[in-house]
Amino acid sequence: MRWFEDLDLVAWALTTADPAGVQAKAAALLAPLADDGVLLESLSAYLAHNLNAVRAARALSIHPNSLRYRLARIEERLGCSLQDPGTIGLLHAAVGVLRGGPAA
Repeated sequence: MRWFEDLDLVAWALTTADPAGVQAKAAALLAPLADDGVLLESLSAYLAHNLNAVRAARALSIHPNSLRYRLARIEERLGCSLQDPGTIGLLHAAVGVLRGGPAA
């Protein structure tokens, strides 16, 4: 059991906010990827493996260079850098919301 006090800042913000509003904001942030499930899956794997392209590529059963190419396409579509900590935080939260919750 997790206590409310044990939630990190993002999880706390997501649990106290309007669920429909959070869902809409996450969907809007990831809208440029919505038509390409491969890119969204690649981003999700990259985030889930702590930005380690080799481990994420292994989980996706692709070559690391293929994942790096996909990540470059993601940056191009989103218009932001996957090297920026703020961007990573926002994308991690958005992917988590779309996958079913802040910790997903």
